[in-house]
Amino acid sequence: MAWGKVDDRLHSHIKWRRSSKGARALWTTALSWCSEHPSDGVIPTDMLGYLDGTRSEAQTLVNVGLWDQVEGGWRFHEWEERNPDGDSARAAVDAKRSGAKRGNHERWHVKRGLTVDDCEWCSASPSDRSKR
Repeated sequence: MAWGKVDDRLHSHIKWRRSSKGARALWTTALSWCSEHPSDGVIPTDMLGYLDGTRSEAQTLVNVGLWDQVEGGWRFHEWEERNPDGDSARAAVDAKRSGAKRGNHERWHVKRGLTVDDCEWCSASPSDRSKR
């Protein structure tokens, strides 16, 4: 599970205060979506309805400086300064997934003395296991 970062002073920031409730809801929902889908902070135009936003709310976010207009949609202002890029986010998810698989292998196979044919850890040679 990925997390979106929110500054603890967001509630009092002038850009936030100048936004409508609907625009703030869109910003928050889009942050969640961008964090789940490593998109480098880009919200494609066709996602606006899915995120329960309107063009007017998106324009408000642009007008106050929370979003930037980009080709094909919008982008969180200064996303790259506050969030990992898409490749780094995907690598972190992959590393966690691999660690979870190894932990399950240890818990359910090694500790029980089992060898499972379709388990990548059971079927790997000892030298291959040390590389993972």
